[in-house]
Amino acid sequence: MDIEKARAHKKTLIPKEGFNVVGIDPQEEPDEALYFISHHKDEGEAKAAIEAQEKKGNVAYLYTPETY
Repeated sequence: MDIEKARAHKKTLIPKEGFNVVGIDPQEEPDEALYFISHHKDEGEAKAAIEAQEKKGNVAYLYTPETY
């Protein structure tokens, strides 16, 4: 696992504005498991997208410009 590669990839998924929903693919290596799902201008819409992903059995997170 390449932790620096994983950190660099995470930075590409942090939006400059709005909210990104990202997921984790448990079948991938830890440094390649994070992936983009959707972008939203409204936090409520982003949280609804996370809930929809969780109902499908997927792990999803909210990334904001403040995410590090």
